[in-house]
Amino acid sequence: MRIFTGLAATAVLAVLTLPTDLDSCSIAPPEPVFATTERPAATAAEFRAGEIGVIQPTFRRRYLVAAYRTLTGAPVSEKEAAWMLPSASTATTDSAAPAKSPDEAWAEARKGVAGLAAAAYIDSYKSAKSGGEVVYFRNCMDAAFDTARQTLAARIAKWGATSANVRDWTAAQDTVFSNCSGEKAAIPAPAPAGADPLLAADRRYQIAAAYFYACDWRKAREAFTAIAAERDSPWRNIAPYLIARTYVREASLDVKPAALAEAESRFQAIANDRARPELREASLRMVDYVRTRRDPAKRIAELGAALGQASKTDEQTLTDYTYLLARLPGGDGKDWKPAGAGDMADWIQAFESSSPSAGAYAARRWKESRSPAWLIAALALPSEPGVTAELVQAARAIRPGSPALDSAAYFGIQAEIRAHHPDAARGWADQMLARKLSNSTRNRMLALRMATARDTAEFLKFAPRTPEARLQSFDGHEEDIEAPPVPTGVAPILDDDAMEAFNHQAPLALWVEAASSASL
Repeated sequence: MRIFTGLAATAVLAVLTLPTDLDSCSIAPPEPVFATTERPAATAAEFRAGEIGVIQPTFRRRYLVAAYRTLTGAPVSEKEAAWMLPSASTATTDSAAPAKSPDEAWAEARKGVAGLAAAAYIDSYKSAKSGGEVVYFRNCMDAAFDTARQTLAARIAKWGATSANVRDWTAAQDTVFSNCSGEKAAIPAPAPAGADPLLAADRRYQIAAAYFYACDWRKAREAFTAIAAERDSPWRNIAPYLIARTYVREASLDVKPAALAEAESRFQAIANDRARPELREASLRMVDYVRTRRDPAKRIAELGAALGQASKTDEQTLTDYTYLLARLPGGDGKDWKPAGAGDMADWIQAFESSSPSAGAYAARRWKESRSPAWLIAALALPSEPGVTAELVQAARAIRPGSPALDSAAYFGIQAEIRAHHPDAARGWADQMLARKLSNSTRNRMLALRMATARDTAEFLKFAPRTPEARLQSFDGHEEDIEAPPVPTGVAPILDDDAMEAFNHQAPLALWVEAASSASL
C-alpha cells in the first residue's frame, strides 16, 4: 500500500530522529507528557523498587546516576531518594506562606531599628572582570544575611532597638551590603574613639567584610588577620576561615591557581584544629570544593566511587559530581573517547553520545562486564550488524523483574528497526505491550509498534496514547501536577508522531477512514 508505506516511514523517522528539546521565543501552555525525556516517570518509591522504566540519554544526570546505581545492583536508599529522585508526592502546598529568603529576613529584621532610612534593595550578584572577560557571580551568600540578622538580634538584646549603638551598627552593615553588587568600594568608617568595645570589634569585622565583597583581597586578609589576633573579639575564631575564603575568591576571579592551593592548605588546617570544632564541617566542605577545582579528573573518580555506596554519598557529592561531569572532555565525533573518570562517568558519557565509536566502546564494555547498564548503552548506540545481533539476543534474555527489562527491550526493538527486521520488532513490541507497564514505557512501546505497523488499521490501533496522569511539560520541563493539562484527562489522545504523520503524509481518504475507526 503505497500511501501507507510513506506514512509509516514518516512515523519511523518521528520516533527515531525528531528532536525533543526544541526552543521557542515564547512560552507555550502546559502540555501532556506521554513519555518522559528529562526525568523518570516513576515515583521515588517505584524507582527504588526497580521499576525505573525506559531510561533516556536526555535524562538529567542525577537521574542517570540513580539509573546506573540501580542497574549495577546498588539501589538508591530511602535517604538518597529524597535528593536524587523526583518526589514521591505531587501534593501542592499553595496555601502555605512561602518562607522568606535570607536577604528578605534581614530586611525585615532591619525594620526594627529606630531612626533609620528605608533600606536600599540588595542585589547579591556582582559583575567583575575575570580572565579577560566580564563575569556575573553571587557575591553575598545566604549565610552573610543570616549572620547579620542574628547579630542584629543579639545587639538589640544588649543595647536596645532605639540605641545609638544599634543604629550605628546597622548603618555600617548597610554599607557592607552595598558592596554585594556595587562597582565602587564602600567601606564603613571606623568606630569613633571611646565607642563600646563590642561595637568597635564589630566595626573592624564589618570593614574586613566590606573589603571582601569589594574584591580587595589584600586589604580583606589584612583586616581578618588583625581580627584573628584580637583575644576578645567575637569574630576571632571565624577570621582564619574567612581569610581562606578570600583565596578561593581570588583564585576564581583573578585566575590564580596558586591561591587555590593556599586555600586548601588553610581550610585543612582549620579542620584539623581542635580549638575550632564548630568550623570543622564547613572547612572540610571547602577542602572538597577546592579539590574539585584543583584536580577535577582525580576528584570525579573519588566522587564516583563515593556515589556507588549509599553510606558515603550525600547531595553535595552528587552536585559536585554532575558539575565535574559536565566539564569532562568528550564529544560525538567519530574519534570519541571516554574521559576515563570511572565506570559510571564513562557510562553516562557513552550513553549520552551518538558516536559510532561510543557504540563500539559500550559494546566492548558490555562484553567485558556483562553489565545491564552497558548493554542498554550499547543497544542505544549504533553498532556493527554482528554486534547488534549479539546485543539483541542478550536483551531478549533479560528476565521479568529486572530493572533493565524495559530499557533493554525498548532500545533492542529500535536496534531491530535499524537492522531492517520489522517482523522481529513488531513481535517484541507486542510481547512488551502485553505486560503491565507505566504509561511512559507503554507509550514508547506503542510508538515503536506504530512505526512498524503493516497497514492503516494497525497504525490507527497503536496511535492513541494515554498521557502520564501526574506530569506535565511546561516551558520545556517536566514537572509534577495534580492532573494532566488537557480536557480529556487521561483518555487516550494522539502524540506528536501520529499528528506529524496525519498533518504531512496522510491523504484525505485516510482521514475519512480514521474518523470512523473504532481505534480512535
